[in-house]
Amino acid sequence: SPIAYYMAIWISPMLPISFFFLLAYHYIKKFEVTNKLSHLAVSALSIGIIASMREQMLILSLIFFLIFFYKKQLKFTIFFLIAILPTFTIRFIVDYYYFGIPFYSFLTFAGSLFLAGLEGGSFIHLEWYFFPFIIAPLACLLYKLDKRYYRELIFLGIFLLSTISLGQLRFFMPVAPLVILLLSRVISDKQLIINNL
Repeated sequence: SPIAYYMAIWISPMLPISFFFLLAYHYIKKFEVTNKLSHLAVSALSIGIIASMREQMLILSLIFFLIFFYKKQLKFTIFFLIAILPTFTIRFIVDYYYFGIPFYSFLTFAGSLFLAGLEGGSFIHLEWYFFPFIIAPLACLLYKLDKRYYRELIFLGIFLLSTISLGQLRFFMPVAPLVILLLSRVISDKQLIINNL
């Protein structure tokens, strides 16, 4: 794919992040059916890994938490937040080992956001709003999803807007598997074959 070639030097951390995000989503959906704390723990650990692998993925983790834990029982929310800690703190340990400051990566990330804000948000480009639809025109079919997927659509919408504000297409990659999974619910085999010609 030309897009993969264009982004090849940037996407290496995004591939495991995509895997762990899909794992987190899969297990949060399983938890909603079974109410097993083990499923919730796997989801939390996966979200913690995502946030520790790349600072920008804090946004993904926060949006995931806000959307999928809206109206959840407090005990499950607290359990999830505690279960995140073992994997989320990996980044702090690495930062402390190499730089002597546990929050080094997050401080540099916050500083870069602050500087971009001072520049007037010059890295927010209007054309980024259209990239997901140019690359994946079938994504327009997501409107056909059942009402039970409304949280996924809200999540994707908010994350897309936050990704655009970062001005880098690669940050949309972690949720691409979710888009593909949702599209599998609404597209026919014929549409898929025609799209791939």
